Amino acid sequence: MNIAFCTEYLLPQMNGIAVRCDEYLKHLNENNHNVEVYGPDLHNKTTTGIHSITNYWNKGNRITVFPNLKLLYKILMGKYDIVHVVLPLFAWFPIIALFTKMTGTKLVLSNHVNLSYYSKSYFNSKILVSICKTIISMYYRFQNIVADLIMAPSNYEETQKYIKPEKFQIIKTGIDTDIFFSSPKTKLKKEIIYVGRIAPEKHLDRLFNLFLLLNDYRLTVIGDGPELQRLKSLFSENPNISFLGFVNHDELTPYYQKADFHLVSSLSETFGFTLIESMACGTPVIYPDCGVFRSLYLNDFPELMYNVNDDSSFFKAVDHLNSSLESLSLQSIEYAKKHSWQSATQDLIRNYSSNLPLRTSFVWALIPKRFISYVMILMYFGFCTVRYVKN
Repeated sequence: MNIAFCTEYLLPQMNGIAVRCDEYLKHLNENNHNVEVYGPDLHNKTTTGIHSITNYWNKGNRITVFPNLKLLYKILMGKYDIVHVVLPLFAWFPIIALFTKMTGTKLVLSNHVNLSYYSKSYFNSKILVSICKTIISMYYRFQNIVADLIMAPSNYEETQKYIKPEKFQIIKTGIDTDIFFSSPKTKLKKEIIYVGRIAPEKHLDRLFNLFLLLNDYRLTVIGDGPELQRLKSLFSENPNISFLGFVNHDELTPYYQKADFHLVSSLSETFGFTLIESMACGTPVIYPDCGVFRSLYLNDFPELMYNVNDDSSFFKAVDHLNSSLESLSLQSIEYAKKHSWQSATQDLIRNYSSNLPLRTSFVWALIPKRFISYVMILMYFGFCTVRYVKN
């Protein structure tokens, strides 16, 4: 298949969406699919770089701001079987949707963020949260209209509420066992790890409060984000807390292996990559009770779930882990083995291949392609002229 893969999330960004995109691209190419990657400029993994700016809420990410004429032209010329847009962001994806509709090219959208939870985490005003709720509702309604398929890593709150069931598909997730490999636990080291973004949606104030309730433990915090400096100022003088900042994805394994358990407090996840990475390294996870984690982990690790607002349930989870560390470590390794990127990519390809629409709509076929070429060339020169004048 010929695939246009549009994403603003690529390694070395520290987030699960970037990991997922990187693995999909690697395995799609290994399966002999022709994939062209459209993403932010200044990134060496994009086939075609698009002018971008820094994401205000996540300084490590960049946002594309202008439509890419090469992509639109290739869609019009019928060069792609699939156009896959990774959401959220990619602000001009409605233009892509319009062009795929005109040509009958299959449009696949994948959602990876619980936007409603983010709005509550970043905005204190009830009015702003209410406005965001309306915008989010419209955002998903538009997806229902234009997309041939809408995917997500789990059936979280927003997918249940807004996306039509007949258009929705859960996508599988994998783990790279060449990077994350096991080291079974035999004795307690009194070490805890947190890996992830240091941001409001991760509920990290609660995580630190829970840690301070424990005796004789050490906490290693890996990650970067807008809350890092504030949390450092609050806890950097505590000798039992270490802030390591950003660590490359392929260098995380020894940190996971060193810990007794990975502590998670976020209620906003749509999957939670760091949990499965930790398990692959033989390190169990103590996780909060929320819809996504309940559906993914409750059957296998019921005693390790805690109520984020209940200290006693957290202590109960820690006590259970302390008494069963070795068996939980082996159980975590076996759980992670069920997830492979090869299998996840095959599942993605099956979703791509199902119900492919006609390549070109009848009305659009009546318009001469040479005329389209001229229009696109004029648009390109006009765009270049505007940028030149502005500079």
